[in-house]
Amino acid sequence: MHRDPAQDPPSTEAPGDALRSQGVSGLGVLRFSIWPQILPRVADVAVYRWEHNLRAATTLELEIHAHDDLGLATANSIAAVLGGASHVSTTVNGLGERAGNAALEEVVMAIRTRSDVLPFVTGIKTPMLTQASKLVSTVSGFPVQYNKAIVGRNAFAHEAGIHQHGVLEDRETYEIIDAAVVGQEAAQIVLGKHSGRHAFSDSLEKMGLH
Repeated sequence: MHRDPAQDPPSTEAPGDALRSQGVSGLGVLRFSIWPQILPRVADVAVYRWEHNLRAATTLELEIHAHDDLGLATANSIAAVLGGASHVSTTVNGLGERAGNAALEEVVMAIRTRSDVLPFVTGIKTPMLTQASKLVSTVSGFPVQYNKAIVGRNAFAHEAGIHQHGVLEDRETYEIIDAAVVGQEAAQIVLGKHSGRHAFSDSLEKMGLH
């Protein structure tokens, strides 16, 4: 992953950075990784400070390896990137030890969707995210929960009437991500007890009955 040069601010690297890093870089160390799950109470603000302070003290590449014990793996990873990390340990569907690792699809799409505050480029072909998710799920035997962000079966499904009306008028009302960008189908209308007349009418029209 690298910062988008078009949105890259002027360098704030301190003159003493290289000198402070010579102790480890001289040993052939190329990258320093932090594992925030070692401290269960750590949240994204603390991780940002860690990475920010490390960035100010060394020219080594920095990496974040977060586990999801408290459901903060993606948040911690993004905070680390903002703090100066150039590498993020991720897994497809968030598979990993205990509660899993930061999910590749979540980190990648958070960076892509909020490029206004995360001016970085991952190089990941996002239209293949859902396909990759299904493949990994099949091979690993771990099913993807229906409400899983980005790649879940219900990630772009709408049953509530107010939501259905909204996405039928303008998809962006309730979908911050273009489903096609991650290999999913946009504005999936699910008829149920919470559906309204707009969704019912739309469904009848698609079936050629209205």
